[in-house]
Amino acid sequence: MRQKVEDWLQGDKRVLLQGWSRAGLFAHQICENMGIGRTTFYKWINANADFANIIKNNKDVCDFDVENELYKNAHGMKVTVKEPVKLKTIKYDKTTGKKISETEKVVLVEKEVYIKADTMAQMYWLNNRKPGDWRNKGKDIDKEITEENSGLIEIPAVMGAVMDDE
Repeated sequence: MRQKVEDWLQGDKRVLLQGWSRAGLFAHQICENMGIGRTTFYKWINANADFANIIKNNKDVCDFDVENELYKNAHGMKVTVKEPVKLKTIKYDKTTGKKISETEKVVLVEKEVYIKADTMAQMYWLNNRKPGDWRNKGKDIDKEITEENSGLIEIPAVMGAVMDDE
């Protein structure tokens, strides 16, 4: 049975398309997963705006999310986390001052922590997903190799003779 673009715009198949797109799969990988050829895939993109948006927008959303995190992480940030703390309650008799009861319970308290910058994962993602904007552009360095910069070490003949005697 021949597939139709409409079948991929509803239900579970739509969710699969969105997921594959968000996961960063390339067109040929999505085609393979869908069981269609690249020609069909690109025809569907050109002919159906909804299909094209599913593919493009999910990738864009992920790229923008990572760019936003990269920006935050480049500066470091404070976040609020919940941390378990043991709370101990002791009751005393008002007249005698003796301990009546003791209870312990664990409660979650909010704590503000500083997250220092960690950009390696984001840079890897962006280098691969948006190479035109983020790939490192190395400079070609043409350097003539001369005796001074070759890195070769000359061993005098006398040294070689000493080594042969041993």
